[in-house]
Amino acid sequence: MYIIGAGPGQKDYILPVARPYIEKADCLIGAKRLLSLFHNHGKKEIIFDGHPGKVISYVKRFKNKERIVILVSGDPGMYSPLEKISQVFKKNEYAVIPGISTLQLAFARIGQSWFDAKVISLHGRKIDNFADKISPYPKIFLLTDASFSPDKIAAHLLKEGVENRRAVVLENLSYANEKILDTDLKHLAKKKGFGLCVMIIEAKLKKSPKLYGIGLGPGDPKLVTLKAKEILDKVDIVFAPKGSEDGSSLARSIVEAVTETQKNFVELTFPMTTDKTLLDKYWMDAARMIAQEIHKGKEAAFVTIGDPFIYSTYTYLLRTLKRNFKGIDVETIPGVSAFNAASCRLQFPLVEGRQKLAVVPVTGDLKAVRQALEEFETVVLMKVGAKLNKVVCLLKEMGLVNNAVLISRVGHRDERIIRNLALFRNKKAGYLSVILVRKDFKR
Repeated sequence: MYIIGAGPGQKDYILPVARPYIEKADCLIGAKRLLSLFHNHGKKEIIFDGHPGKVISYVKRFKNKERIVILVSGDPGMYSPLEKISQVFKKNEYAVIPGISTLQLAFARIGQSWFDAKVISLHGRKIDNFADKISPYPKIFLLTDASFSPDKIAAHLLKEGVENRRAVVLENLSYANEKILDTDLKHLAKKKGFGLCVMIIEAKLKKSPKLYGIGLGPGDPKLVTLKAKEILDKVDIVFAPKGSEDGSSLARSIVEAVTETQKNFVELTFPMTTDKTLLDKYWMDAARMIAQEIHKGKEAAFVTIGDPFIYSTYTYLLRTLKRNFKGIDVETIPGVSAFNAASCRLQFPLVEGRQKLAVVPVTGDLKAVRQALEEFETVVLMKVGAKLNKVVCLLKEMGLVNNAVLISRVGHRDERIIRNLALFRNKKAGYLSVILVRKDFKR
């Protein structure tokens, strides 16, 4: 007679060493779901209904006539008929072949060790004094029962005064419809409809993984804030935007310059286009990818040049995430904006006293630019791009060309400062450029 651990359920989890004994057996004894794995093998099958006495009675009758294999769920050493069999039969009358236990697979799924876990089975047992039993242990592994489903267990523990703890329910382990619910006792008590599952309870609440939106400043790694660096050093994955599939991410290069640990980077492409339908697809793909990593328990950062909420790709990504993937915890870390860095680099005070400041993106017709220049003492022109020559012409027309300074790629190695815009003609300088205009400023 062989008592064989069949693993958590799927046939692939049965150890190779056990297969020859199963194939040579005349009779298989086990739970219906385990016997279903071998229906086409043409063997006698006896369904084990949870009463070891019936199994023992059968084995006593046929042990010298049949090669008998008893299939047990998980490992034979954990809550199986082995305990009773070992009390009735001599050691030379049976052999035990281990299997992968649900305990092993459950802790593997959540990526933690189980050496300090207390193992408790609620199969056919009472739940009396259950709260006292789990209190001393940092981790509890529970084999649940139909009478004590995870929601009932959670509600009972809370009622008995157990503080809120992390609770992980692992349902249909190893099967195609496997589900893992990583939550806490308070939320679990409100859930319903659990099937075949095990449960892990930890003494402390697990801090939910978080997405950090991080502003990296204009380009100089030394302008990355201490908080941003601290977070970049600890996150599991960094998402960095870039403008084309074959291009490189400027944000990534800044992160690589400031972090002390090897980072897992994912570069996300956001094409330079005004086609909203196309952009929405890219935002959605990026949001889905980030959400998947967060749901795996990874902490992630989405990095962006300048400040996350000043003309940044992050704004659109965050909106898409909140709309389609609710419940993700997000923290945004500010960064030095390009126009702040430009102002300091140029010794160019932005506003004083009661003066007003406008920050304006340069659009095709320049109407908004003209209006801002008329109404505000200081105007910051961003997203200058290929419209640089048009902007210079407008400044000349309004008599403000000598009140303006352009700085391109502030904080980068190839930074460029243009103080005499009246003589300047170069469309390429508009990329990553900021123009500062102040009516009482003279160069």
